[in-house]
Amino acid sequence: MKDHDNLYEFYDTVIGLPFTWKTVAVMTDELKKEIVVKVAYAGKLQCPKCKSEGKVHDHRIRRLRYLDNGKYKTYVEVNVPRIKCPEHGVQQLPLDFAEKNSMFTTAFEMQVIEWLGDMTIKSVGEKMGVSWDAIDGIMQRAVQRGLERRQEVLPVDIGIDETSFKKGHDYVTVIIDKATGNVLEVLEDKDAETVTKWFKEQTIADFSTVRSISMDMSGSFIKAMADIFEDAKKLICFDRFHVSQLFNKALDKVRRAEYVELSGVQTKNNPLKESRFGWLINSERTDNRSGKRKSFLQLARMHLKTSRAWRIKETASTLWEYEYLGAAEKNWKSLLWWIAHCRIDEMKKVGRTIKEHLWGILNAVKMKTNNAILESKNSIIQYIKRMACGFRNKDRFRTAILFHLGGLNMAI
Repeated sequence: MKDHDNLYEFYDTVIGLPFTWKTVAVMTDELKKEIVVKVAYAGKLQCPKCKSEGKVHDHRIRRLRYLDNGKYKTYVEVNVPRIKCPEHGVQQLPLDFAEKNSMFTTAFEMQVIEWLGDMTIKSVGEKMGVSWDAIDGIMQRAVQRGLERRQEVLPVDIGIDETSFKKGHDYVTVIIDKATGNVLEVLEDKDAETVTKWFKEQTIADFSTVRSISMDMSGSFIKAMADIFEDAKKLICFDRFHVSQLFNKALDKVRRAEYVELSGVQTKNNPLKESRFGWLINSERTDNRSGKRKSFLQLARMHLKTSRAWRIKETASTLWEYEYLGAAEKNWKSLLWWIAHCRIDEMKKVGRTIKEHLWGILNAVKMKTNNAILESKNSIIQYIKRMACGFRNKDRFRTAILFHLGGLNMAI
């Protein structure tokens, strides 16, 4: 009997049973390789809503998965009493060691949450011996707990970016508090109406003290911010990465067109052959002293349309570090004049876009802000998506992003 008592006390401790619940039996099934720990209520019978004393109406058996014991799957079988309350009717006693409607103990779910930080849902499910849907359910409950516990934040610098959900033009919008790096929300698309509606209806943040809004030149984002913030034109900072991307895409189009043109004139020694990445690498990189880079710089000095486009791109990359706004504006306008007279159509298109959005670029120069943290988070988001082999719907995609990047307190 004493050995039984020690065993029962052991399971009371490892399962995390409060004093009102006690282990009453432990059974081992060698054939199924299972351990079943039977638990019963040993406390005072009270209505869980009003705490008034009541009588037992009946009992319900609830079977919960616990952490494995070696090669044995362990289950906790709880004999849960239901109380008959004069005011609230029949009420089932809640369990302190399991979430409502969950098939797992708190300890099991916390182990899953810990492993999900580094492993895919599929991998954790295989390791724990449960289905993909069961692990996904644990993740969803964890995120929901975290969202319910969120305290209102007061962001100063925020970032808004789009990230792909599936191939093609299918995107979600990610909103980040740049000070903490936490994702505040993931919206189902990048439409202005969706973004505006969230900002107007959300209750998780007070945006009254926002100093800067880092974003790309998306018309829908600009419209949404103009609808939300009266001084949006002073807050919006167009991201350096996206501006550079415009120049890089235009440069690559120029290179490809000129490569085809030169291929028709000379069949050998096309100078642009296999040179794509050389033009796109930033010249400020530390590996530019290598022999390969020196060879490229000789190519860049050739009388090519691509070389001229490259010099424009490189000049633009140097215009973000000015301390004085007047000097920055002067040099950006000088670059725009150059682009307007460069006789390269692709670059002239970029120039028109830059001219239209110069105010937001100058805001970014003035406030020394960019979307580097969003690009970093976007890389993590795409990694999460690849590890999961894609998501079936955007709700699950949102849940995964908030689980990993929401900064949520998901403990049970």
